[in-house]
Amino acid sequence: MSPKQLFLFDPSAKPGTGAHPGTSLAQTQPAAPAADPLSLPEPPADKPRERMEWLVTILEHHNYLYHTLDKPVISDDQYDALFRELQALEDGYPQWRSPHSPTLRVGGGLLGGLPKQRHRQRMYGLDNVFSAEEWQEFVARMGRTLPEAPLSFWCDPKLDGLALEIIYENGVLQEALTRGDGEEGEVVTEAVRTIRTVPLRLRGTGPFPERLEVRGEVVIYKKDFAAINERRESLGQKLLANPRNAAAGALRQLDVSHTQTMPLRFLAYSLGEVRWGRALPCRYQHELAARLQDYGFLTPPDGRLCADPGAVETYVEQVRQGRADFPMEIDGAVAKQDDLEAQEALGFTARAPRFAIAFKFPAMQVHTRLTGIEIQVGRTGVLTPVALLEPVAVGGVMVTRATLHNEDEIQAKDVRVGDTVIVQRAGDVIPEVVGPVLEERPAGARPFAFPHVCPVCGEAAHREPGEAAWRCGNISCPAVRLRSICHFVSKAGLDVQGVGQKWIEQLVSSGRVSSPEQLFRLTVQDLLPFERMGEVLAQKIVDAFDDARHNATLARLVSALGIRHVGEQTARLLAENFADMDALAAAGTQRLLELPDVGPEVASSIRSFFASPSNQHMLSGLREAGLWPAAVREAQSPTDDGPLRGKKVLFTGTLSMPRSKAKQLAEEAGATVLGSVSKKLDILIVGENPGSKLEKARSLGIDVLDEAAFLELLADRTAV
Repeated sequence: MSPKQLFLFDPSAKPGTGAHPGTSLAQTQPAAPAADPLSLPEPPADKPRERMEWLVTILEHHNYLYHTLDKPVISDDQYDALFRELQALEDGYPQWRSPHSPTLRVGGGLLGGLPKQRHRQRMYGLDNVFSAEEWQEFVARMGRTLPEAPLSFWCDPKLDGLALEIIYENGVLQEALTRGDGEEGEVVTEAVRTIRTVPLRLRGTGPFPERLEVRGEVVIYKKDFAAINERRESLGQKLLANPRNAAAGALRQLDVSHTQTMPLRFLAYSLGEVRWGRALPCRYQHELAARLQDYGFLTPPDGRLCADPGAVETYVEQVRQGRADFPMEIDGAVAKQDDLEAQEALGFTARAPRFAIAFKFPAMQVHTRLTGIEIQVGRTGVLTPVALLEPVAVGGVMVTRATLHNEDEIQAKDVRVGDTVIVQRAGDVIPEVVGPVLEERPAGARPFAFPHVCPVCGEAAHREPGEAAWRCGNISCPAVRLRSICHFVSKAGLDVQGVGQKWIEQLVSSGRVSSPEQLFRLTVQDLLPFERMGEVLAQKIVDAFDDARHNATLARLVSALGIRHVGEQTARLLAENFADMDALAAAGTQRLLELPDVGPEVASSIRSFFASPSNQHMLSGLREAGLWPAAVREAQSPTDDGPLRGKKVLFTGTLSMPRSKAKQLAEEAGATVLGSVSKKLDILIVGENPGSKLEKARSLGIDVLDEAAFLELLADRTAV
């Protein structure tokens, strides 16, 4: 592979994507070395010693770019190819192995600015396999090392996030460290305390381990990442590159208040040092996963115990096929020896465990041709460039369009119509253009001239100082009106079932609908003239709006209005604090600022929305149409005659349904759901791998039901 083939991005480009607000470690990072290792000549394959030295230098530089600067310039697949080549050469010529070879260590150097601390037990990375043959060789190698090792494995998806260790003493959070270079990490305790999925105290009544080092991954879910970038784009801010970099930057902020604003989640999957004390030790990895859930941690979704190596291969293929459906970015699957004693006996190599392996998936990047650039006008008036592509499959999805974000992004990436471009879905729900393949650029391709007028209404666009977005300021612009109405009925708005964007486009373009309130006045006769519209479909659409009129919540309506900077989460917050739309409209700036997560910018946007005469007219129309919900604050009382009336219950172990659903069923049957085992508990309902709560319940003489018996009890409404 030549340097030209390898470096698809410009390695000399200044770091820019993935920036974070506030005082970030990215702003206090050590300076890069003066000499650029990427400019070193590539030795030929017939000079193995020189090539090994070159590979060590190149890989260490990429480690620095990826781990220290969070600015990788090559894909994971390209890095893996170089790494595997170095491993092969070191196996063939061990006498020339460098003492600072990247094969001997994990991760990269540390940024300055946060205290550093050594891990009590090293945080290893994982070796990778890329085929069934390599997996079978790993199993055979494990068998040679420990012939009596069981062949059952705990498998879960390989999360693409930031590795973290959280330390608990007697159930209380004490410290948190990033992985760093594996030996030493950065202390990020206060930042971790802001992550809502991290328990400050372990759930349950104990006894807890005297010391418990919980290891896992900090991630940002794809839908949250898309919402972050949508908001940043509306503010004219630079877009974040991908969820992993965004999570890493947020966790390593020097100003913890900025960390608190990011939707970080920690998913736990293993342990470092542990002193069990009086706590019941775990014997198996699948028990550990259940124990971590009992302690209050999220764990990687769709984890599974596989009885043999063949079942592991089946699991990996299922994860690969369903990759796009996971809520977070994943880049593979992990298989771990299920027996923890066998794990300890197998031990580690210089850089990875012998009891676990990662199946790496290929990156979701493809090449295709950019046939044009179209400017879309969003509901806030933002002019967004969209790449028109020759159809190409990316991660199992056929892609014909991809976002180019804004004028600055087009200029920075220098993409031109006619270019062969790299398209990816990693890190974004919407496909994006990563950059051009410069060596394939056609002669005469010209830089794209971004329009400074609205392509729909022709009004001059404007760009505020410090913003990246050009906006159409015409609130009567047909495109702004159309996108606003589409948002109103979408899943992020009222979630009107059976009414898609194409029907809204027809209603608006025909002049039948020009404002959301007119949707609720539609009749079957109004709809029948439209092409492919029959009486049955027309009645379904009318019924859908009627259903929304009577069943929409205040939170849904607030979200549907499309108030700038007010998404679904803020809409729920507002609905929890105001009785109805009248109360919200009357709220002053100071009252809004008293709410958590509402700052001056959001408060100003809310006040501006309700002060607009056109919005007041629209809201008056919604009220007249009967769409004026009030906040729902009363919790549903337990059923007086349910089969569990008066009973106090607790769930433990892995159930076939979400724990929240099981809790809802129990409460509807008259029960009160407790959080821990005590003498007050009447019934413990157990799923698979129930953990220590089962033993304590038995010792207290508490009744125990399995999930099947629980469901059977609910089915029998005459039970007492």
